[in-house]
Amino acid sequence: RDAAAGAGGRHAEPSAARPPRGVKRAAGPGRNVEKDGVQSAGSRPVTPRRSTFAPELAYPRTPTIRTESAMNKQQYEKVKTAKGFIAALDQSGGSTPKALKLYGIQESEYAGEDQMYALIHAMRSRIVTSPAFNGDRILGAILFEQTMDREIEGRGSADFLWSVKNVVPFLKIDKGLADESNGVQLMKPNPGLDALLARAKEKGVFGTKMRSVIKLANDAGIKAVVAQQFEVGKQILAAGLMPIIEPEIDIHSPEKGAAEVLLKAALVAQLENLGADQKVMFKLTLPAVDDFYAELVKHPKVL
Repeated sequence: RDAAAGAGGRHAEPSAARPPRGVKRAAGPGRNVEKDGVQSAGSRPVTPRRSTFAPELAYPRTPTIRTESAMNKQQYEKVKTAKGFIAALDQSGGSTPKALKLYGIQESEYAGEDQMYALIHAMRSRIVTSPAFNGDRILGAILFEQTMDREIEGRGSADFLWSVKNVVPFLKIDKGLADESNGVQLMKPNPGLDALLARAKEKGVFGTKMRSVIKLANDAGIKAVVAQQFEVGKQILAAGLMPIIEPEIDIHSPEKGAAEVLLKAALVAQLENLGADQKVMFKLTLPAVDDFYAELVKHPKVL
């Protein structure tokens, strides 16, 4: 089981989601302007700038960092101050058949991915539209990309979560795990991340979640995991979204306690490298020692 490190507080009153901020186009044909990280469509196509590629992380570096000023203020305050848990509705293609089986639908009852994803979306829609699923106890919900692109009761999934249920929408953005090396599994390359983040922002998503796995107390491996998570986290911040950083420690690891010591040190070091007004969130495996991550919960750069 996992615990998210963050500040608890009194529940925020439900409020309507702010509509997306407008995008103005500069005077004159074919010109494109940028506002809050979004480029308007002119008569000429917009060519996105490419950032320098970091081969050791297999992700592009993003030097321009956005702060929480680009985020939905009501969602930001709810995540910062309200009590509740984050619901995981982000089963991907590999884990969907198991989720459907637990739901009561066998693999023999559907053919191909299209039917499978339609069934899992129907299951998620049933969960989300239940009266018990609301912002009183549920802080946020993590969506799979295809769930974000579908609708619930005629509204985009992220919009429905926030506007109807007062639940903050997050998006799973990683593409799975690379092969194990140095006792860890880094995230696979994600060359289409910038486009995905822009689409998520447009659809009203507040933040993201991405997972790496630590299996052994290997200092070099753990530092590589944390470095990659924060590098991509800065890319997410640059898109105006809040990153949930998840360096999971395998609960069956024979070196779990030692790995936790190395992980906390690496996380604190990376937090110190963030800008003064930048914050991230953590999703961490429950530690062997009570309150082991309390320092992270109280850290000024952790939302």
